[in-house]
Amino acid sequence: MWTFSQAHINYSNGFVKRGLFGTIMLFIENFFLLSPRKFFSLFFILLTSINILLFFNIIKKYSTNFLVFLFLALNPTLIMFSFNDLGGYQRFDAISIFVMLLHCLYACNDNLKNNIVMYKKKLFFIIFPIILISSFIHEIIIWSLHLHLLITMNTTKESFNKIISYYLIFLIIIIIIFFFPVADITVQKMASDLSERNLFIDAIIVGSATKGNLEILSYEIQTNLLNFYNFKINLFFIILSTLPFLFFINYLQNNNYLDFKN
Repeated sequence: MWTFSQAHINYSNGFVKRGLFGTIMLFIENFFLLSPRKFFSLFFILLTSINILLFFNIIKKYSTNFLVFLFLALNPTLIMFSFNDLGGYQRFDAISIFVMLLHCLYACNDNLKNNIVMYKKKLFFIIFPIILISSFIHEIIIWSLHLHLLITMNTTKESFNKIISYYLIFLIIIIIIFFFPVADITVQKMASDLSERNLFIDAIIVGSATKGNLEILSYEIQTNLLNFYNFKINLFFIILSTLPFLFFINYLQNNNYLDFKN
């Protein structure tokens, strides 16, 4: 319900954070008479289905070893699952996951590895536009830029400075999303327009205002990194979720079940 409420954030009264999805959704409601609940549900059914297909397409090379394929397919610590809220399904994290999976699929494609020009075309004309557009749906996709940069480095083998120059375009988007001063009156008018829809108005106000992600980052660092007890708990679960995976892959590779060179 929190995400569904925030999905109604829109540009009807001016620019706000996360306003693109709601603008489209309300436009479709007005002109095509498709209710927001149906549009919202259909969007995530389609997006999650695409993510599943992309994910299985990436790991299909391991299908000859059923144990490895099963481990990768069902492992709850892998990218298939929401990285912002492990209990979340209909969350806009799914867009970030979609772009990650699509970029990985392009990068691990044998034809693209032998054709860097084709990879760059897909990077500039598919991956980058999706990231730019999605940034106005939810800024969480910005926090995955480092992964895309690393994928580009690994694929093109170009210098770090050159690759950074590719990604400089996102600096403008980051400034707009995180620092553009959204007027409180704009947020309040939008919230007032949506007040009769039985939504979490607090979620709408929090999601659309200028304050948000950077403040949350500061809060999380103080709560989970600088708090030694929470730090130990988080570190424990990170180790618990990653070490078995690494030991399992190492065991299979040492026993000739996997050959990462191929």
